[in-house]
Amino acid sequence: MITTPMTVIPKAGFDFARFGETRASHRSRLGEYEAWRPDQTATADTDLYLPSLVSLAYDDTDRLNFIEVVNDDVEVLYEGVQLLNRPEQQVVAALTALIGLPPIHSAGMYAVPELGMRLRPDYDDELDDYAIKFIGLMPEETYPGFQR
Repeated sequence: MITTPMTVIPKAGFDFARFGETRASHRSRLGEYEAWRPDQTATADTDLYLPSLVSLAYDDTDRLNFIEVVNDDVEVLYEGVQLLNRPEQQVVAALTALIGLPPIHSAGMYAVPELGMRLRPDYDDELDDYAIKFIGLMPEETYPGFQR
């Protein structure tokens, strides 16, 4: 079972799902999930755990290599800072203060390669502002535009 708050462990994932762990270990202990293919080129299913809406993606050897959280009702923390569903500029400022560098902004997304983290804002009607609505975690940043 996935409980909140979820605390980001840089380049490792969360305490309940760490990079390199097997799909079978997650399925046996994390509760209800739905398996789906993110696109036609995907070689492995992604598991979406309910009700947390945490997606776990695996490589060809069924080892965890990407985590995604898109949920308006969960807390995702890094160093005590709530990252998800907060105004975009507040999150950017908090991360800048914590790591001493601003997140890299490109193509409507932010990356913090030092943490293995990507963040995407979207408009939030309740806040009447842009808020971080997506968090992606990976062991290493692979996109050249998101590397320092």
